[in-house]
Amino acid sequence: MKKLVSLFACIAMVGLFVGVTSCDKEDPIPAGPEVAVTAPGYTINSGSFEVGVTKDSTIIFSYSVNAAGKIKQLTQSVNGVQEIISAAVGQTSYNKQVVINVPYEDGTHTLEVSAVDEHDQPVSGSVSLVVKAIIPPSIPLTENQLITMGGSTSPSEFSRWDLDRPKGYGYWALKGGDSDQAVTMDSYYTTLSLSDTDNLGTFEESGAKFLITEFTKEDYDNMDTDLLLQDLDISETYLQFIEVGQVIAFRTNLDKLGVMYLKEYYESSDDIDIEIKLQDK
Repeated sequence: MKKLVSLFACIAMVGLFVGVTSCDKEDPIPAGPEVAVTAPGYTINSGSFEVGVTKDSTIIFSYSVNAAGKIKQLTQSVNGVQEIISAAVGQTSYNKQVVINVPYEDGTHTLEVSAVDEHDQPVSGSVSLVVKAIIPPSIPLTENQLITMGGSTSPSEFSRWDLDRPKGYGYWALKGGDSDQAVTMDSYYTTLSLSDTDNLGTFEESGAKFLITEFTKEDYDNMDTDLLLQDLDISETYLQFIEVGQVIAFRTNLDKLGVMYLKEYYESSDDIDIEIKLQDK
């Protein structure tokens, strides 16, 4: 009988040992996290790629993090400026796009991504964008031309430019209260044109855009190519609060760049003399 009790006791002890051992055994640690950083539309070689820009631009980076052990912390860094991505915490995968502002200058812009999972396994990846500022080929401007734009008494031998205006409004007054009603500039009698839809004696929408610049008359006089005009944000659809002495850049509906100098205003006839240059092609 004693032998039977001893046998049962031994079996119980073995069972207890097996049970304790089973409870203490941990699940295997999953593989560490993985990260991929890309730039859609570009081929990355050895962690970098090159882009030539002709003006201020933007480039989109994209990255993904996969972590079977769940993301504990995710950090992205753009040109050394770090940001903790809290939305990724606890996820097994996370994707994000990052827009990089690229100024029009030579330089390098880097996106770095670092992650660690809940088992403290780290991973990191990066891509560098090498920027080359490219000066677009310049286009010569036409020789300076003097034209008269404006009122109904403008001599017909001039190339007469006017503002398209809603029906019922009078001819353009340089500082008149209705000047903001003019939506586009168009040529009336045409030798140079902001529009390819000119009809003699009628006003058509030209689709031209304008920008009142900080250029001086000297800048205007020395301008023989379009280089100073290429990077301007020429987007106004009408001219407002214009004054004699201003230099105004414009872009025609055919996407040609030009520049004009407001020379002299004749209040009696509501005309204005304008010097003008336009891309010569």
